[in-house]
Amino acid sequence: MNGADRATHIEAIAAAVRPTPTAGRVIAVHGGPGVGTTSAVRAAIGAALFDAGAVVALRAEEIRRHVPFGVLAPLLPEGTARTSATLLDTVDELCAAGDLIVWIDDAQYVDPASAAALAVLADATRSLPLSLVLSGSGPEVALGTAGTVGAAPDLEVDLGSSDGPVPALPDLPDGILQLLRVLAVVGTGTDQPTLARLAGTSGPLVGRSLAPALAAGVVIRQDGLLTFAHARDRTGLLDDLSGTERADLHRTVAEVLAATGGDPALAAEHRRRAGDPGAVAALRELAADWQVLAPEGAADLLAQALVAEPDRDADTVTADRAEALMLAGRGVEAEDLVRSRLPLVRDPRMAGRMSTISLRSLVNRGNMPVALAEIEILLQRAGLPAEAARELRALRLWVLVLAGRLPEARKLLDVELDAVPESDRDLVAVTAQSSLLWLSGRPADALRVLPVAHAAPADADGSGPGDALTGPVWPAQYVSALQGPAAGLTVAAAGRATSDSRNARWVLPFHDFVIGGLRFAAGDWDDAAAIFDSALAAARDTGTGWTALAAAGRTLIDVHRGDLGAARDRIDGLERRRVPTQFGMDGVALASLAMAEAGLYADDSRPLDEQARGMVVLAAQAAWRDCIDRGGVLWAARIAPYVARLADEHLRLAIAAHLGAHRSHLPEAGPAADLAAGLARVDPATTAAAAEEFSRIGLPLFAAAAHEETGLLAARTGDITTAGRALRTALDLYHRLGAETDEQRLRIRAHRIGARPGGARTRKRPASGWEALTPTEVTVADMIKDGLTNPEIARRLFLSPRTVQTHVSHVLAKTGLRSRVEIAAALVKG
Repeated sequence: MNGADRATHIEAIAAAVRPTPTAGRVIAVHGGPGVGTTSAVRAAIGAALFDAGAVVALRAEEIRRHVPFGVLAPLLPEGTARTSATLLDTVDELCAAGDLIVWIDDAQYVDPASAAALAVLADATRSLPLSLVLSGSGPEVALGTAGTVGAAPDLEVDLGSSDGPVPALPDLPDGILQLLRVLAVVGTGTDQPTLARLAGTSGPLVGRSLAPALAAGVVIRQDGLLTFAHARDRTGLLDDLSGTERADLHRTVAEVLAATGGDPALAAEHRRRAGDPGAVAALRELAADWQVLAPEGAADLLAQALVAEPDRDADTVTADRAEALMLAGRGVEAEDLVRSRLPLVRDPRMAGRMSTISLRSLVNRGNMPVALAEIEILLQRAGLPAEAARELRALRLWVLVLAGRLPEARKLLDVELDAVPESDRDLVAVTAQSSLLWLSGRPADALRVLPVAHAAPADADGSGPGDALTGPVWPAQYVSALQGPAAGLTVAAAGRATSDSRNARWVLPFHDFVIGGLRFAAGDWDDAAAIFDSALAAARDTGTGWTALAAAGRTLIDVHRGDLGAARDRIDGLERRRVPTQFGMDGVALASLAMAEAGLYADDSRPLDEQARGMVVLAAQAAWRDCIDRGGVLWAARIAPYVARLADEHLRLAIAAHLGAHRSHLPEAGPAADLAAGLARVDPATTAAAAEEFSRIGLPLFAAAAHEETGLLAARTGDITTAGRALRTALDLYHRLGAETDEQRLRIRAHRIGARPGGARTRKRPASGWEALTPTEVTVADMIKDGLTNPEIARRLFLSPRTVQTHVSHVLAKTGLRSRVEIAAALVKG
């Protein structure tokens, strides 16, 4: 490659690498040996940043390609969990000061755990002033980048090959070369005393011996450590050693690391390369230590144990690794791993353990038909231990509840309650029983079966059967149904903190789905939208299939706020993906119904399209029939205010009768029944009572809807005073919620019967500037001014750090500022 081409490539990298205030890019740069990839990237980054921004430059090392978080360890503070979430917190803090570039050189050596974490960083480049650069030798860097981030890099630069021969290692004395071979086996930056100890010589002698290698640029000092300037030189020196010589040196390095308190994972890797018989035991012991706080790393360590000794206790190692993968949110990999091993397993208990792991992945992904079929096959297996059979029956019950097959679940539950004493029921069975009671409109009974304090036993470390780790998720739903969403949110925050403390990454999206739903019900739509967005993104990372209710909730926010184009896009996406319906709550059908109704009132200058309205009414009837067929009382109460507005008298009376029978057990069933009854009987007093009860429970959207119906009914009966008061109350509530669609519907309906609700129309929040910030965004900005970090803000607001970052990104985008430092400065300045 000539100089002009190289300059052009450097300019292209420099132009792409500088982040914008709210987003960056993922860039892959590769070239052949001797082309100067590292120097090109260094020059481009220097040209891009000038004196602004910061760079974190890390170098992957071949010796660490099987050491979990080998390249990213410097970004993971001591004493913290080695997880993608911890890495994101660290990077987020670095981004607080301004633009940030994270550069991974020699990226062809990135270890799997670091690669998984880099995928999270790549996603963060869409919302942070962060660019991620991966550089190295060969086009596999670009391919690896695509595999790591789940898509092609935003920019790929191929520097080509060197125009001349690859520089050879200088002619150095044998003594120096032998010292360099020791350094090559060490494989990572090493201080001079340690290298001397490994070589069996003194520190000063090492310094004098390496002087020619330092002068020739073969070895460099980096942060006080000796390392090779070019990976090719290390590779060549390793090739000079015989297998026995290498093994002996690896063994020596491992011993020195162990004696000096070095990285135990790196020591285990050297033992593995030495062929040490105890290496596998060391890897397994280390993996057990990492299982909860660093499951991705544990999975990688166990993978190396399988490679080192594929026939030694392979069943147990495979199962341990699969459980680590599940905890790390890599369920599909876990499922594939155990499926490939199961045909070779002879121990029935081990086969049951592996099958349970596979089932957990199937359930997490929402593949219920296959999960149920596999459970039935396993239950028929000869010699199945009684305990395993009990666990499988409990899991089958939970799967039926999750899938919304509530009548079948009730029949099985009766059998289970008769067959298994209460003291012997595991958390999966108890969770299924309590959820079934909740869905049946009996939240108090659900809480008696699964009290908040019992939903998160201290020994639930993620290694148990079924969905034991989701125990802390559900009580918040029960409390909300019994006491209202405000009370539910307090329990939900505590439940999420419990799962977060266990690093149960795959469970966290479920918590946030619940929190987002409760925020939506409580009328905190700005927060709900941000929580839904971040949780749905997290669910994509973990492979969670149960996204329909959260996605539908996010869609309903768009519908109610008048962003019908976005809502239509979301519904189309949900229908294409055919996401499973959780608990029989067809949120997609509800969102589609709300969308269709909104279309009836989209244009106030046109008369009502009766044919279109007829189609919407049919959709409402179908939604109600489906709900009743599935046997879900709770969902019936949730959709009733939407359906009753569109229903005829017969259906309204049916809604009132059905929900009225449950008002003593389910608080929201009462006002939903009264709303339907008042509409059927043209009784504004009954709908007014429904409005008051919805308000008392803490459901402002439904309260507004009931006030709307009260005003319209009162106008029809000639009670102009009541009509005006109720319609103005409804408009005020819609205004607070930002429910433009509902306000538009109310005004059109009122106009058609000659009512004049009055009041100013809802003023849209500006799209940019400080006035564009939502209340939560203002709060987040104030906390930034006070010096709080994202994790600290998250704890105070009971949000996830990822949701806080969503709010921060919105603040930056709306204000045009580049960093949290600028946010704080602007607020201080006033």
